[in-house]
Amino acid sequence: VLNKPTGMPVQGGSKVTLSIDQLLEPVFCLQESDKPKLVHRLDKDTSGCLLVARNPAAAAWISAAFRQRTKEAHRHRHPGNSERP
Repeated sequence: VLNKPTGMPVQGGSKVTLSIDQLLEPVFCLQESDKPKLVHRLDKDTSGCLLVARNPAAAAWISAAFRQRTKEAHRHRHPGNSERP
């Protein structure tokens, strides 16, 4: 979970030179399969919590949980939690 500030775009696009998506890759990416996946987006001018998944499988699981509105989607998952989707 990231605290996205106002004014920072989540993804690149025309006239975007720096985005959260670009900043995450060198921090978390040891190989192409490790590239973090955005679970959702927030507008550039919106601040708030931004969910990022460690891999495509985790992103799909979180997205499905939100679509189904399950309590699992809202459960706190911390780095020490060995349980994986």
